[in-house]
Amino acid sequence: MKSTFLHAIIRPASLLAAFALVVSSFGFAVGATPTAFAVASPSTATSTPDVTTLPATSVTASDATLNALNGASDANAYLFWVATSTFSTASPTMPAGVYSTPDFGTVAAGMPFSAQLSSATGLPTVMPNTTYYYTAWVHTDAGWSPGSILSFTTASAPMTGSVTTLPATSVTSSDATLNALNGAADATGHSFWVSTSTFSTASPTIPSGVYSTPDLGAINATTPFSAQLSSVTGLPTVTPDTTYYYAGWANVGGTWTPGSILQFTTASSTGTGTGSTTMPTVTSISPASGTTSGGTSVTITGTGFTGATAVHFGTTTATITATTSDTSLTVTAPAATTAGAVDVTVTTPTGTSATSSGDRYTYQLGGTVGGGTQPGGTLTVNSITPIKTTATADNTYENGWSYMFDITVPTSEPNLSMMFSNWMDTASDTLPVADNMRISSAQASNTDPVTITAANMYSSPALHIVGTTSTTTPGYHVQVLVEVKVPLNTVNGTYTTNYAVQTQP
Repeated sequence: MKSTFLHAIIRPASLLAAFALVVSSFGFAVGATPTAFAVASPSTATSTPDVTTLPATSVTASDATLNALNGASDANAYLFWVATSTFSTASPTMPAGVYSTPDFGTVAAGMPFSAQLSSATGLPTVMPNTTYYYTAWVHTDAGWSPGSILSFTTASAPMTGSVTTLPATSVTSSDATLNALNGAADATGHSFWVSTSTFSTASPTIPSGVYSTPDLGAINATTPFSAQLSSVTGLPTVTPDTTYYYAGWANVGGTWTPGSILQFTTASSTGTGTGSTTMPTVTSISPASGTTSGGTSVTITGTGFTGATAVHFGTTTATITATTSDTSLTVTAPAATTAGAVDVTVTTPTGTSATSSGDRYTYQLGGTVGGGTQPGGTLTVNSITPIKTTATADNTYENGWSYMFDITVPTSEPNLSMMFSNWMDTASDTLPVADNMRISSAQASNTDPVTITAANMYSSPALHIVGTTSTTTPGYHVQVLVEVKVPLNTVNGTYTTNYAVQTQP
C-alpha cells in the first residue's frame, strides 16, 4: 500500500452531558497537504449527573439497544422509559402511554448499561419507520433520577414478498414506462394499477376509475419489472399535460401486495411538460451536518424538485416539511445508527438525483450540556495538533496517524477517557476503531497507552492525570497523544471520526 498525504478537518463541537465532557469530530483526508487547523469549541464542565442517556445503537426495523451511563454513585436499580411521543420526567411516576423496561438491578458508578427496546413491558410491537423516545433512570440512596430524553427512528422494513414502486421513465405526451421492483421472494404474477386521481390499495379489488395492466406473469426475487402506460386495459387514451397515479403489484404465495403510489405528468404537446425530461439534482445541503439523533431541519438546494415524492439520507427516508420552489425544499433529517457522511438524494416522478460531492450530510455524535462549573478548572479541548499526517496501511502505530490533544482537566476530576466512532470515508468505507486506536499522556500515572476496544464506548482504564504542563490556569494542563494504525488493504479516501472527552473524579 503506498503512502498517502493526509490532513485533518476539525468541525464545530457538539456537547454531551456525561460528567465533564467535550464532543467534536475530526478526519484524515487523502491527497492533501495540511494547511490550517481550527480549535474545537471549549465546553463548560458540569457536576456529575446521576445518569446520562446515550444514543441508541443496533437500530433495526424491529428493535434497538438503549444505552446510558451511570453517574458517580453506585445504583441499586436501573431501567429505561420508552414511548412513541415525548414525555415528562418531572416525577418518577410513569405517565400514561409510557412503558418501562424491567428493573435490571445494580450498576457501579461510572459504568454503562443497556437494554433492548423490545423488553419494555406493555410496549406495542416495535414497528419500522417509527420514532421512539426514551430516557434512563437510576436509583441511588438519594432516590430515582432520570437522564435526558433522546429519540431515534427504527429502520425501514426489509423487503420480503413486497414490491416497491419506482419512478416512471421515458415520459412523453402520449406514453410513459411504469417501473417497479419485486421484493425478496419470487412472484407468480405482477401488474400495475393506474388512474388519473389517487386511489386506495387497501384491498386487491380494483377501485372504480382505476385500470390495470394485464398480469405480466412470474418474476424472480429482487428483480425490476416495467410496463407501458398505454398497455393499461381500459385506460382512456393517454393525453398531454395529464397527471397519472400508479402502483406496482406482486403476487407472492397467492397474495397480491401493492407498492407505494407514485405520480408523474405527461409532457405537453410540444414535449416540454413537467414530467418529460427534468431529473432532480442536489447541489448543496444546509446545514451539512447534524447529530445522529436526527431532527435537524435541512434545506436542500438544486433543480427539478417539483413533485418530489421522497428524500433519502443514505438509505433512510427523511420527512419533507416544505417545498418552496423547484430549486429548494426543506426536510427533517432522520436519525442514524452510526456517525459519518451520507448522500442526500431527492426522488421525483422523473427519477432520483445522482450522488455528488454537494449532497453530503455528516452525522456526528451530539447532545447538550448544562451550565455550571467544576471545582479545579473547566474541561476544555484547547487545541488539536497534527503530529504525523502521512500514513502507510501496514497495521502499525509507527506508520499510522497521530494527533496531540491539548486539554484542560479539572483537578477534582483527574480521570480522563476518550470515545471515538468508527472512521468513515465518502464512499462509506469503514476503518474500525476497535484495537486500531490508543491514547496516552506524559501527565498521566498510566505508563502504557490505553487501547480503544470498541466504537462509541469510553476508553478503559481512564488516564489518571497527576501532572500539568502549565500552572497559569486552573486545572491540569495535559497533552494527550491519539494514535491510529491503518489496517492492511484500507481503501484510500477521506475518513472522518467523532470523538468525545470525559473526566470523572
